[in-house]
Amino acid sequence: MKTDIFMLFAASALVLFSCAKEKSLAPEQAGQMRFAVTVEGATKASMTSADLGQFYLKVTGPNNAFSYFESITKDAQGNWTASRPILWKDEESSITYAAASYGALGPDYLNVPVTDALFSGGSNMGLLTDQSTQAKLNAADLLTMASTDLTFAASNKGIVPITLKHGLAKVNFQLTLAAEYFDNGVGLEASPITGLALSGVHTSFFFSPLAGEVSIGASKGAVIPFQSSYEPGTEAAKPALAVAEAILVPEEFAAGALTLYFSVNGKDFQWTNSEALKLVQGGEYTVPVSIDYNTVPSGPVTPDPTPAPTPLSGVFTVSAGVPTGKTVQFSPGNLRYASGAWSFFDHQYDYYATYSADAWDKFGWSNSTNNFGMSTSTDNAVYRGDLVDWGTVPGIGTGWFTLSNNEWLYLFNTRSASTVNSVANARYAKGKVNGVYGIILFPDTYTHPTGVTLPVGINNVDNTGWNGNNYSAADWTAMETAGCVFLPAAGYREGTSVQSAGSSCSYRSSTRLTSTNDMVNYVYFTATNLNVSGSNYGRYGQCIRLVCDATAADPAAARTLAEATAEDIGKIVGADGNIYDTKAAAEAVATGNAVAMIAYVGSSTEHATYKHGLAIALSDESDSNWSTAKSTCEGKSAVTNTAWLLPSKNQWNAMFNANGGNEESYTGLNNELAAAGGDSCKLKEQGGYWSSSVNTGNYYWRVRLMGGDTSWGSDYNIATYHVRACLAF
Repeated sequence: MKTDIFMLFAASALVLFSCAKEKSLAPEQAGQMRFAVTVEGATKASMTSADLGQFYLKVTGPNNAFSYFESITKDAQGNWTASRPILWKDEESSITYAAASYGALGPDYLNVPVTDALFSGGSNMGLLTDQSTQAKLNAADLLTMASTDLTFAASNKGIVPITLKHGLAKVNFQLTLAAEYFDNGVGLEASPITGLALSGVHTSFFFSPLAGEVSIGASKGAVIPFQSSYEPGTEAAKPALAVAEAILVPEEFAAGALTLYFSVNGKDFQWTNSEALKLVQGGEYTVPVSIDYNTVPSGPVTPDPTPAPTPLSGVFTVSAGVPTGKTVQFSPGNLRYASGAWSFFDHQYDYYATYSADAWDKFGWSNSTNNFGMSTSTDNAVYRGDLVDWGTVPGIGTGWFTLSNNEWLYLFNTRSASTVNSVANARYAKGKVNGVYGIILFPDTYTHPTGVTLPVGINNVDNTGWNGNNYSAADWTAMETAGCVFLPAAGYREGTSVQSAGSSCSYRSSTRLTSTNDMVNYVYFTATNLNVSGSNYGRYGQCIRLVCDATAADPAAARTLAEATAEDIGKIVGADGNIYDTKAAAEAVATGNAVAMIAYVGSSTEHATYKHGLAIALSDESDSNWSTAKSTCEGKSAVTNTAWLLPSKNQWNAMFNANGGNEESYTGLNNELAAAGGDSCKLKEQGGYWSSSVNTGNYYWRVRLMGGDTSWGSDYNIATYHVRACLAF
């Protein structure tokens, strides 16, 4: 074996180097991995081998003996280079490798730095929706090569072939203008088609580079296609043809799901797909659109396919009041400005770690002249004046606003909140979410999700939670659903320099110290510090987390218990007698409004008046003897058109049966209770629960719960057992 031409694989010597495949190789490069890079299907999307300027490469050895991740870029001479070369270990070497290019904008396409972990584990991404120019269409392209095995012996003298495929889908709309447009002098030279916008598409997706796969995300919106060509009509062939191109997330559209908006010579039209359309990864599709001259225009159409963002479910009190204080709900993420549009980040833990003139998430004090604080000036004078609230930026809907200094203080230090991990009034805890440090805010009413580790360092300003709380993306999804808010440690900006990203953060308030002072209030935190009423110059760029007034259910739209169906089993009963999808929705109307869960719908309620169904209370009463249990249940605060009672044996069994169990199993009912309100709502699995049914004399039936099974027996009425009330409606 010719070991003299191969170098040992050492971390200190690993430098990734490559050259264009047509370049000759010097002998001293023989042990170096080189790369032959091609893009398949150059006509399927706009990026070609010539356009490609950068991609990411992940290389691992057998049994993960070594692993390397590098950004590979093409220099002016066409050579592919990186800061560190990778060397073949010897002639018997084998590797597994994968590659991806996140569009012409590179990492900016993700809005976060591309890391080894992000590449290996996959990431949620946002489609670039403004594709109105060739450059922007290129930027929307995603190229991928799934993990591939290669041995040195199978390579061409150590050359690693990189064959990138298109990860998204391409649609070409062929818009044909009827001959009458030519006859009437419309579009004889330049295209008369303007204002293109395609709505009904998914604008987020999950990308797994190692698998080379893309799956649709939750966000939907609109894409602005690129009108790439126009062929005017002629006397011989009067219909003109325009082509509009768009790169989209692979998905299947039902008939009527897509709408293309456009104007012809100033008149507004819209086209909707009449047949289903399925887009697959790497596919290219031609969609004909005929524009008849005699068709009545659709009228002025100003499509706004992107709905106003929905606030998070958690409700937070931010000021005192009688009977209740002001309550708010938070935006789904920090505010950002990117690609010419305002929006919220897709996830609460997202932020920009570096400055870009086209990607802002840290803003100076906003006044009437500095475009919501989007200035890199370090002159304090630029930021003086009354606040123009960031909640008024276009494109995010109405009703958003920035908390004042006093409201932040009340939220962190004063409000009443649930007990979490034995800590009363649990308001916040530091920690890490999906690898990002920050502060977790617990809503006023909160039940920690089953299976997720309880938080530590609650209401502590020290680093207990910072070091002790570490939640995965899946953990966070459960916590967010339960109402939690996360403020990521996104750092701050001075001029064009972002500082302390990942280790500290500053969040704006709407409060200036005085009208003539350059100082403004903000919330500041690090691993070991929390200052809810900090102050600094308005010129510093800080994060914005907007809120809106807490949404109360529309009384006109509310459904009463009399309207309950079997589909409502597992939903929440409010003290107002209405049905709510979640406990958080009920509590948004009023604290303590969530009182029970619908457990049975049918006529076998055993109640003389209320014969539509049964609901079970969300918590136990105090353990007691039979007589006290019965009177306690019947004496609970009234719910409109219902009656509280101690459930009979038959009522217990009806609730067991209706929740996927039977008279011998309580597991289904307990699972529904946990889903509705958390583990604290579940029935206890020791002791037993009283029923109102008599066995004989002073002996009454009680049910024991153990290992998923029920066991019925009777006991003397002075015995003590658990008590859970039931609501007949």
